[in-house]
Amino acid sequence: MKIIAAVPSKLEFFAVKGVLDKYGCPGLICGIGPVMTAHVLTRHFDASSPEILLLCGLGGLYSAQDHFDARVFLADKEILADLGRCAGDSIKPLHIVGEELETSFSLSEKWESALNQDLLVSEGFHPAAMATVSCVSASRQRASLIKEYFGAEVENMEGASAALVCRHYDVVLYELRAVSNIAGEADHSRWRIQDALNSLSLEVDRFLALLYR
Repeated sequence: MKIIAAVPSKLEFFAVKGVLDKYGCPGLICGIGPVMTAHVLTRHFDASSPEILLLCGLGGLYSAQDHFDARVFLADKEILADLGRCAGDSIKPLHIVGEELETSFSLSEKWESALNQDLLVSEGFHPAAMATVSCVSASRQRASLIKEYFGAEVENMEGASAALVCRHYDVVLYELRAVSNIAGEADHSRWRIQDALNSLSLEVDRFLALLYR
């Protein structure tokens, strides 16, 4: 098992909480965004291929509500949500004659029988479809568009890229994300990053306890 996160502060937070040391899990920084994630993971897997990867991070909740809690979601599907033609009021996937452009990746179909979706749901984890973007939504209009078009619940910047690379290398991927903001909320003073990190650390601990029990 290896734990990956986009930026050092998240892994440092886990280290402070003792999660990494408690379970002997090494950490890896994958960088921010789908390109950096694909680059770092490809180089890592070329050198060493762990059987299980746990991607941890924060995300924006696609919701019409202004209020939210720092709930942690478990990605069961990842979608490349801005690969195509994006306008103010539409998203149009690319269509290339003779080519199949894959933009959606199931995570749950690779989950091991010892830690499958039924068990995770019974333990209180919340499966969700997640949308991966290169630029986070800075308006409610764009966030609503992505939610409605893809049926996603949480926005992030790394998950679909990690899912694609893990599938290529036959690596099992789990992804936990705590909600730090409403997707499309441009006012960062309304983001609850510390609360989200607290929740994420607790849920990572719970997840690893299940895995290593």
